Amino acid sequence: MAEDLKEREIVVSRVMNGGESPAWMSQAMRALAEVLPRAQHQTLEGQTHILKPEVLAPTLMKFFT
Repeated sequence: MAEDLKEREIVVSRVMNGGESPAWMSQAMRALAEVLPRAQHQTLEGQTHILKPEVLAPTLMKFFT
């Protein structure tokens, strides 16, 4: 399935995780970013799985502009 995804034309994706999230969650987000074409991975330091809006918003604004 991962190979099928790499061959498709897909929009740029941002895959994020909080730096304070469990290790398995961070590893899963990195793995997801590796198989999605044109994906960007970012760890938001100091955040848990539930990202604070004031931290998430500037990151998304930069990504979408």
